Amino acid sequence: MKVGDGVRISIRNLKKRKGRTILTALGVAIGTAAIVSMVSLGIGLQKSATESLGDFGDLSILQVYPNYNNVEPGVNPRIREADITLLEQIPGVQAVMPVVGFYGPAEVQMGRQYNNPSVMGLDFSKAEAFGYKLAEGSLSAGDRREVVVSYNFPTSFFEKSRSRPDRGAGNEKDQYMGPDISYNPTRLPVVGRSVNLVLEQYLGENEIKKKNYKLNITGVLAEGTGDWGSIIYVPISMVQEMNEWFGTGETSGGGRRPQETGYDNVRVKVLSNEQVPDVVEGIRQAGLETWSPTDMLEELNQFFLIVQLILGGIGSVALLVATIGIINTMTMAILERNREIGVMKVIGATIPNIKLMFLTEAALIGILGGVWGLGSSYLIVRVVNAVAGNMMQQGMGLSGDLAVIPPWLALFALGFSVVIGLLAGLYPASKAARISPLEAIRNE
Repeated sequence: MKVGDGVRISIRNLKKRKGRTILTALGVAIGTAAIVSMVSLGIGLQKSATESLGDFGDLSILQVYPNYNNVEPGVNPRIREADITLLEQIPGVQAVMPVVGFYGPAEVQMGRQYNNPSVMGLDFSKAEAFGYKLAEGSLSAGDRREVVVSYNFPTSFFEKSRSRPDRGAGNEKDQYMGPDISYNPTRLPVVGRSVNLVLEQYLGENEIKKKNYKLNITGVLAEGTGDWGSIIYVPISMVQEMNEWFGTGETSGGGRRPQETGYDNVRVKVLSNEQVPDVVEGIRQAGLETWSPTDMLEELNQFFLIVQLILGGIGSVALLVATIGIINTMTMAILERNREIGVMKVIGATIPNIKLMFLTEAALIGILGGVWGLGSSYLIVRVVNAVAGNMMQQGMGLSGDLAVIPPWLALFALGFSVVIGLLAGLYPASKAARISPLEAIRNE
């Protein structure tokens, strides 16, 4: 008997018992829908959690710190230039940039407007590699006095205005109470403006030392670029010079501030997200510490893998029941078709032919149930996502699709349904193949 003949006979036999076939396939459909829906829920939750890591910024930018383990008391570990050279040699590293900030208070003066920003060092030649984008203006062309500012810098100014003289206190007409200070919420135009950066150093009681820098603002960073807050970015060498000047002052205890070389942390730009784990391993082998959102991503993946296995296991219970249903249906078919099996053997059907016929019927039931179950899964997922969308609109904190069926899951569901059908058909097929043709005809 040819394979095509066996398939046609199997389809004809299933059509003869439509009710039983539909009910058995429905059991497979319920099991398939349960598994796909449960796993799709786990995949959707994992996708939402992974996408939320974008809030941490570019996943390919790593923060690298000194290794604080096994450090002697009183020793402040730093990242040296030799460490930076070693980081640059790690495969997959695109750029390395120290993170340097001014330790003391600073004030930016622009006419009567003033701002108290943080002063950060920036290697302008590597700014593009680290994702620094401009909203207006341009980056420094190499002039030491050219700087850029953060997006929030222009909206962080206060205005000083002279108050009227306090005549009631017997002061002279040209004597004033001092400046009135008011917040200026206007976004001031700063590109192309010259500003005065004033640093302050407290040397002791009522003794303050100041240092001025005349700077030109050439650009404003785009929103979401760089560090948060009001920040002025100057060349790294200038920040180091500022800290050296600030470090020459006295401490509150009367001693001199100790000078420290190196950096508290550096940033490493990796060529691609896929290379981040290897670069992280290289950094740690170099004796430094690092943290990346990918560390959290790895933990999330492990967690949601367990969630998917648990949800899939719950759904597989229904499919196990469906498998028993297929075995029962095919076993009953053998008892009803004893004479048919005996006649087929008498006219030349071999044992493989008989097995093929019953396995094909079981597989067709699995395919039919798998298609129905997959269709039901898509419907269930649409309903779940619609409900999740309503909850998101009501401020429940949900975002995106709560359940997702990727193509691989749909193909797996169909293939698994067929495999379940074949496995369920093994026992009935083997039992049918062992039937004696003479005994089958005589019993009929």
